[in-house]
Amino acid sequence: MLEKSQQQLLRVAMLKQRYAHIIVKSQQQVLGDAYDEEEMKKKAALWDKQLQEQKDNSKRKRDEDRKAARIAIESIKRTVSFGDDLQAERDFLTIIGCRSRCAALVRIAIMGEVEAYPALLPPLQSEEGFSFRFEVSAL
Repeated sequence: MLEKSQQQLLRVAMLKQRYAHIIVKSQQQVLGDAYDEEEMKKKAALWDKQLQEQKDNSKRKRDEDRKAARIAIESIKRTVSFGDDLQAERDFLTIIGCRSRCAALVRIAIMGEVEAYPALLPPLQSEEGFSFRFEVSAL
């Protein structure tokens, strides 16, 4: 965001440039014979130049801010990986002593904690679209 003083300078330059013809006419009426047309043309050209400089400065400032933001975003260390959930599942299976998902389901069912791990119980689909689960009883 532009600083307040830069915004004010840009606004002043825009207003001077926009109303330059009115300012020139009023100066001509007020000063009468002492009015110098060349000097007023120089002032109008100066106002145009100031407006362009202010626009260039504000654009350069925005570009610098964007560049700094881009560098800050690129420097952020990624803390989450897309494979984290898969690795967590593998770690869980290792902890409970299983090598596959099916063995884990049987082991969890035997321990009586099937509902504690619903992510390991994918629904089975029949031809009619009904889903159902099998319960494994302890041997």
